[in-house]
Amino acid sequence: TLFVTLSPCYECAKMIIQAGISEVIYLKEYRDAEPIKLLEKNNVKIRQSSI
Repeated sequence: TLFVTLSPCYECAKMIIQAGISEVIYLKEYRDAEPIKLLEKNNVKIRQSSI
């Protein structure tokens, strides 16, 4: 599981997939929703959380 402050950008999303990370938890959404779609398409669980 990867914890981040912002949802990943497209390049980071590709690296997350390549690294085999299975889940991403973020606090705030990045301005582009495409990386989230890419992660979901590659079976990476992604969700927004609050502190």
